[in-house]
Amino acid sequence: MPYQSPPYSPNITAWAKPMWQAWVCVWGVFFPLFAAADMGLQAGVFTKDTLRFYLRPEYFIWEEYADAAGTRLLQETGARVRVGFNFASQQMTRLGDPTNWNIDVSVFNGTVQYDGATMAGIPLTTSTEYNGANATLSSEIRIADSQKLAADFILSVMGDIWSRQIVSTANATGYTENYTIVTATGGVRILPALNSKKQIAVELGLRYPIYTQEDVSVVNITLNPTPAFGYYGKLDLANLVPFKQRSVGLALTYDLIRFDQSPPAYGYIQPMSKMQLIGLQINF
Repeated sequence: MPYQSPPYSPNITAWAKPMWQAWVCVWGVFFPLFAAADMGLQAGVFTKDTLRFYLRPEYFIWEEYADAAGTRLLQETGARVRVGFNFASQQMTRLGDPTNWNIDVSVFNGTVQYDGATMAGIPLTTSTEYNGANATLSSEIRIADSQKLAADFILSVMGDIWSRQIVSTANATGYTENYTIVTATGGVRILPALNSKKQIAVELGLRYPIYTQEDVSVVNITLNPTPAFGYYGKLDLANLVPFKQRSVGLALTYDLIRFDQSPPAYGYIQPMSKMQLIGLQINF
């Protein structure tokens, strides 16, 4: 949520972009890609080992802070659901080509609890509706391979777009923020050797936004939150259960995305912000 710096202004006319418009746009992008991927699978362009679909319920936390000391302005918490697919140039394995690349596309939606204040500083409890999409291109380089384990170095570029609509209440009028974020990530994945077809991978890395844009409908301004380092982690368990000539796997995921305070625009700023995502992903 943008704030005037200082003082706060209680006389703001809000405008909220209809959520259904953004939702139709998001799914309008995903489902054609999903259909094209499935057609490629049926035509033999892809294989069941390299094209994977997933469902990921995730617990979402968004927090904004007035200063580096941790004075919190607001917190949003709640569940979201993400669906997507991943196409890799080879199956996750300890053997084979030492370099790999993959493309991941997903969309998400969810309504979370908002506990904060209006731009005038008046305490407010309401809900926030989120929907958005993500596309990630990754390159993976095998840096170690032995009888006991393998290790990959992973470089990624990801683009995120999402709409954040704070719902109106009897005491405040809601509005919409639209984010566009491009992030670079670097990490390491460890694959221990297992005496079965089941596989396990542990991945840890850093992320850094290289482009940030926040469009705020209520005051018709664009802010650019200052990039800050975040990190991520993933525990991937593959080939757990056979299912219709495929296999089902699980992954535990954690993402921390951070922004420092934005430069002011027409007297408004986006405070220091932090987003956390904790997910349980079902791969099939």
